[in-house]
Parts: sequence; C-alpha cells; structure tokens
Amino acid sequence: ARVHELGTAVWESSAVTLRWLEQHRDLVAGKSVLELGAGPGLIAIACAALGAERVVCSDNNADVLALARRNVARSVADGIIAPSAVRVVEYCWGAADAAALGGGKWDLIIGADIMYLPTLYAEIAAEVHALLRPRTGVVLLVATLRGVALPEALVQRIVDDDDASGGEELGLEATWHDAAPFVARCTETRPETWERWAPKGIAMCTLAHAEVAS
Repeated sequence: ARVHELGTAVWESSAVTLRWLEQHRDLVAGKSVLELGAGPGLIAIACAALGAERVVCSDNNADVLALARRNVARSVADGIIAPSAVRVVEYCWGAADAAALGGGKWDLIIGADIMYLPTLYAEIAAEVHALLRPRTGVVLLVATLRGVALPEALVQRIVDDDDASGGEELGLEATWHDAAPFVARCTETRPETWERWAPKGIAMCTLAHAEVAS
C-alpha cells in the first residue's frame, strides 16, 4: 500500500522537472525519452507534448501503471498528445532489458525522485549504462532532498561504473544545475501546495558525454 501511495503522487521534484524541461526543449523535441519510476506519468506526458518522438513511461507497480494509463488516455482525449505518443510499460530496475522497453537506446533518460534508497543506486546505474545512447544521450536526475537521499552518491556511481558496465563506455560527465529558479516558479504557480510540501531543497543534475555536456 505504501508503494502505491508513493507512486501515485506528484512529488516536488516532478514539478521542478517540468519547469526545467520547458526551458530545455532541445533535449526533448524529436528525441526518444525514457522515464524510470514514472509514477502517474506526468513527466512522460509533458515530454510528448513538448515534441518527443518516442516516450516510454515505466514503473513496476500495477496500481501505479493503471493510473499512468488513465492519465495518458485522458491526455489523448483532451488533445494534449497523440494517441501513440506515450507507451506505459511495466519495468523493474536492474533488468537492463532494452527489448522490454521497445528496443533501442534512449536520447534522454529521466529519473525524478528515484534516489530515495541508496540500495537501489547500483540498479539505476546499470539501467543508464545499458539503455542510454552512447555519446549523445543525456540523463536527467532530480531529487527532493530528504534524509536518505544521496544524489551525489548515485551520480558518482553512474560515472564510476562506466569501465565496469561491459558495454560501450559512455564517458559521462556530471553537471549540477541551480533548481532555485524553477522552485520559485512552482511556488508562484501553486503557493499553497508548495508550502504544504515544504521541500528541504531540490538537487538537479544532468549526465552527458563531455562533448554534449560542454
């Protein structure tokens, strides 16, 4: 039940991610986008609306996936996205199974508030190394800072695991971004909601090949 509650919520980091993507549409438009731990599917739907060529919304809880499918269907009915714009897929981290997600590599992999358990970091790192498009792919990680969340540790794990991944080296470099302007926009738009969330802070990082990061 607790997983269900967590997965069906729209967390602070998701709202900030949406604001950030609005100003970085070049990472989305015409690209393939995979969201890990997508929950209700808000970010995946937004990526489709921003012009992504292919979007997969993935999670591993049946109730959460059912909610995501309803949200996608409603977005299609409302004319926000095309009927085939977003696929909702049941997927467990650690599988590193490209075929289960429709095959191929991904231009953008998004993880919003998936860093809450350090015990999952090895699995998340494995997904990045198996699924990201070499040289041009970008990973976007956003986390609400809570007691157990260690976003720096996950980012370093992804960078350090390159040599041990068994596949093509990605040569990823991390760039940390100032989330404050996007937090401010969320606060202005929904002050009562944001006050209730009362985030301790938002950490935001992209990982990309050196040539892309520069």
